[in-house]
Amino acid sequence: MENKNFISVDTSDAVNDELFEAAEKVIKEINHKIISGKYKGYQVVNCFRPFEASEPKTIEKIKSFANLLEQEQIDYLVVISNSTTAIQSQALVDLYSNVFKDKDKQKTTEILYVSNIITTSDMIKLLAKLENKSFAINVISQNGKDFNTLVLFHELRALLLKKFSSDSAKKYIIITTNNNYGELFYQARDYKYSHLVILDNNHEKFFAYSPAVLLPLAVAGIDIDKYLLGAENANKKYNEASLINNEPYRYATARFRFYKESRIIENIFSFSKSEFSLAKLFSMVFLEVGNKAKKGINSYFWDGYEINNAFLNIVASNPVPSFNTAIINNSSIYDKNVSTFSDTEDEYLNYLSNLTYNSIGKIMSNTFLENLVNYCKTPTIKITINDLENNEAYGWIIAFIYRAAIMFGYLMDYDPFESNGTPYMYNVELVKNLKKKRGTNND
Repeated sequence: MENKNFISVDTSDAVNDELFEAAEKVIKEINHKIISGKYKGYQVVNCFRPFEASEPKTIEKIKSFANLLEQEQIDYLVVISNSTTAIQSQALVDLYSNVFKDKDKQKTTEILYVSNIITTSDMIKLLAKLENKSFAINVISQNGKDFNTLVLFHELRALLLKKFSSDSAKKYIIITTNNNYGELFYQARDYKYSHLVILDNNHEKFFAYSPAVLLPLAVAGIDIDKYLLGAENANKKYNEASLINNEPYRYATARFRFYKESRIIENIFSFSKSEFSLAKLFSMVFLEVGNKAKKGINSYFWDGYEINNAFLNIVASNPVPSFNTAIINNSSIYDKNVSTFSDTEDEYLNYLSNLTYNSIGKIMSNTFLENLVNYCKTPTIKITINDLENNEAYGWIIAFIYRAAIMFGYLMDYDPFESNGTPYMYNVELVKNLKKKRGTNND
């Protein structure tokens, strides 16, 4: 297997390499249990086996639906799901859309993520946006019962039925859910909508190899075969590599050291709008896995370019020790020279005359990170992403996040996949309260 360096981790401003030498034995023992399937929660096998998360016939159905939208030049694919599910594809779609080279070959269908839109004003704006546009619907829910998802599907399906007959509208609706229960499953069965099956051994926080994520990726233009292959190759490497050469495990080991030092706040920075969703994904996964039983690390995401000196002062004076993780995209294909004038009209910025905006951005982010290390005295880890024009890279990103988060959970002696059931109970109580309100006024 070719060892591509899609992701690199620089811990030189965070910990000494002696840490990894000391932790090698423990990490190796945990990794052996992961490989052999003898550790907590390992029934969720698809975190490490990408090709087992979706059936082959499901993959083909995804490709066919994506091709349909491209051929008919559908304006939007509206993805209806909770935010936990949405961010797992949106993070990769945003990255891909920023580095895709050939605009002439870029998919014509824009992906529109909607979740938690229940207020009247938000609903009216959404329906107005789509009223004169062509769109298809992908509604996603593992249990098929999420209230917000069902309400949004109800309204958008009604709008679609204004454009098409019931039979014609079916062509543009695809439901992603389980294969035997819940309202969405029953609707797919009764109305004969296209149905992508989420297998039982998929965990909602780790959906990235399931159809819940694969369909939006395919519509965005990512080759999902290469994406899954990248994830497969990454997992093979991470199974075998020594700790010093194992990027996600080094990240997990450093985070565990920080926890031991009572650094329980992690600031995750991105430096581009296209990477902000990725920072949110990092935060979501690490909060899910690394903060249980009232102990762990709280991960927060920030836009590095919008952070100012006031934030640096807060970090420096914060009584709760923290550490930083910076996500750096080394794959941007766009660049622009700073504009120049033929006279001295803007002589105040003439020192920028030989620079490009990419180089300025790198200087800005490096200066910001240097200030965190040198003046705020907070350890900082740099995660650099490379070669995003290669579709395998997106699979490596997900494999990295999963491996790092789950290894950290095991170091904390957690079951990384255990859930307290709070979202489910919220949904049950919400529906109960709405049914009580039936037939009464809105206030």
